[in-house]
Amino acid sequence: MLLEPAGDFADSQWTQGAKARDSDHWPTGLDEYRSSNHPAVHYCAAGHVERSYQETIRDSVYQPRLLTLLAREVRDSIPRWNDEPGRTPQEVRDLFRRVSSRLYRESTAEISGLAALPSPPAPAQPKKEALPAPAPAR
Repeated sequence: MLLEPAGDFADSQWTQGAKARDSDHWPTGLDEYRSSNHPAVHYCAAGHVERSYQETIRDSVYQPRLLTLLAREVRDSIPRWNDEPGRTPQEVRDLFRRVSSRLYRESTAEISGLAALPSPPAPAQPKKEALPAPAPAR
């Protein structure tokens, strides 16, 4: 699936109250998940999407669309929804699966729609002008 990494994370990787946290559960930057004395290992819903795209398709055209669909699905900001008391990692995974399936279907439909478009017309051939008749020999 196009966005499989977004919904594929363990309960222990999920967090609330920060986009990313280190192994001691201190807030840390998303950019620090690769190389740092305190690499990020826990992510909120929005942080997980950003991290997934940093690892796969940097600055993908799908990331903004996915974040928009997530916000629309929860009818709230993603961080506020993520941080709601009682929220569970399973609810976050279920949300990702629903939205990534929708995005996959929409993307497939767009690609199919492009295939159904008529081919552009062939470029017009330049008109050949008649050459002037040769002058009579003297």
